Amino acid sequence: MKKLKTILVVTAVLATMLQAAVADTIVLWDFQDPDDHTCIPQQTPSFGSGSIFAFGGASFKKMDNDWDDTYMGGYANSSSDPIHVLYPDFGYGMEFANFSIDPSKYKQSGVQVNVSTLGYMNIVVQLDVRVKRYNSKYFRLQYSIDGVNFVDYGNEPFEANMNYENADHWYNDLTMDLTGIAGVDNNPNFAFRFVQEYAPGTTTYVTAQTPPYEGTKTVKDGAWRFDMVEVTGTPVPEPGSILALGCGALTLAGAALRKRLF
Repeated sequence: MKKLKTILVVTAVLATMLQAAVADTIVLWDFQDPDDHTCIPQQTPSFGSGSIFAFGGASFKKMDNDWDDTYMGGYANSSSDPIHVLYPDFGYGMEFANFSIDPSKYKQSGVQVNVSTLGYMNIVVQLDVRVKRYNSKYFRLQYSIDGVNFVDYGNEPFEANMNYENADHWYNDLTMDLTGIAGVDNNPNFAFRFVQEYAPGTTTYVTAQTPPYEGTKTVKDGAWRFDMVEVTGTPVPEPGSILALGCGALTLAGAALRKRLF
């Protein structure tokens, strides 16, 4: 009986490992032509397929650099784009502006990404975002299983902490781990989006810079720049793989039981 239990435990572990295989990239935007050393900006994915667009009054602004802005006195940083290893001053991000601050459009204005997760499970979203001193201090990732209705990710929004010296700062590898959330896996209608948010417990936006930015630009004018927008997942196991694993376990269990009886 002890050997039988061991076989069943090992089988369960193998089944778990089969589901938790190494994650694959489903789609990736790095916003430049990967085959051109002159680094031509590119709005289509560098891998996979999907769409990225502004909604709710926000708008595409420009394609611009994703590296350290030395004009800021060397305090700014770069995105996580691996191109910087070879070319420190190459690389692009995609910038959007005019996020609405109308209370009637609260968290209904920003940037949306549509990506099919068909064939994948354990979905994880990662992205880099460049925050300017007059952007909202608080921002949020949301997800949707129908591409229309969105749910806030996490209990608290992301928070930018900046002073004048590190203004225009890249916040890299922002992560939304959707593993185990119903409806996200294996879904052709999966989507997520980026929105700005009020300061917690208030109905007021505050700027990212501390103390608050006092220039002529408002939170609405703050342009958000994105890079390394990636969705990963592990392949959904083929039914035949699970069946074969189960049959193998039963065969081993049967052999162990026969040996014990005879």
